[in-house]
Amino acid sequence: MAQPLDSTLYRTRFRVFFEWLRYRDDDPDFDVIRDIVRDFVFRNFPIAEGQVVLGQPCPEQYVHSLATARSTFGISGWKLGRRLAAIGLAQRSSVSKQFVLNQYVPANIVRDIATGIDVLLNATEAAHVVGIDRIMMAKFTTRGLIPRYYAEHNSVPLYHPRDLEVFLDKLRELAAKETLSEQLFDIPETSRRLSMPVDRVTHIIVENHLKLYADKAPQARFRDFRVSIDALRMAFAAEQDGAIKPAEAAKRMRVSIRTVRGLIDQGILEPRIVREHQTARIRRYVTSRSVEKFATKYITVVDLAAQSGRLPGAEAVLQVDRGVQPLELHARCNMIFRRNDLPSRSFFPATDGVFNG
Repeated sequence: MAQPLDSTLYRTRFRVFFEWLRYRDDDPDFDVIRDIVRDFVFRNFPIAEGQVVLGQPCPEQYVHSLATARSTFGISGWKLGRRLAAIGLAQRSSVSKQFVLNQYVPANIVRDIATGIDVLLNATEAAHVVGIDRIMMAKFTTRGLIPRYYAEHNSVPLYHPRDLEVFLDKLRELAAKETLSEQLFDIPETSRRLSMPVDRVTHIIVENHLKLYADKAPQARFRDFRVSIDALRMAFAAEQDGAIKPAEAAKRMRVSIRTVRGLIDQGILEPRIVREHQTARIRRYVTSRSVEKFATKYITVVDLAAQSGRLPGAEAVLQVDRGVQPLELHARCNMIFRRNDLPSRSFFPATDGVFNG
């Protein structure tokens, strides 16, 4: 279903079954069946607390529609819909500007969203927490270092304190207790000396896990951290040389690190041997060129399912039934198909969620 059933429709949907049970109200042998059906309705439809189903009141509301969430938590349907769309539980209607649920939303998720909206910070407030200015906050957001609470580009930038702390914690976790003898500079000064944008320098630090130094690491904010300019030069040189860490390759390809290593072993991704400046260890990186080439020849079952509108599990079964074989990777790797092996209809959205071959 593109949109969940309204809470009043469960009786209509299961009318025959309910009538069958109603004729057996006096038969205790059917109490077990009634209990199972009642619990199913309570947990899968937006039944209000106290509403009676098959003779018993609902102990608590387990899931919500947009309407019941608005009335229960007093939250704007627009704000709720935007957040649900960001986490994949809703989508914008192609006909109107309204949001449509993909499925009913668990009550705890609605509760968390309602609570989170009350503590949102604007860009100026968020920048103050991090220890930067508003312009830099916008650049960090564009770079993907700090996410906005609402993902739409045309929305007013609002931030959750939790996401700000996650960013600062990433830097704090890189902070070393000892101080190196080499020259250390704060990140903005390092950026100036290397003639690189601050957001790019920060991204390189986070992605390459470069050591940072701060006098009060547990409470440090952005401008308190210092970095070795030599270590940053080495990381930047590796990036310029087209070598990226397996973790970064996995992020770009939206697969697991195990899958990236399996693709390297099969020769699909091109490895690059790099000596890390910080540890002097030899590491196996991946060339950016081979990652880009991969996207033109292969597709994961998750991406394929996103295009067809089916669930990944259903998409995998459908393609195998068609005779399309995935790459022979480890069982715990992501399923990947060769694009040339897929029929052209695989790339068109399913109209009814079921393939009518």
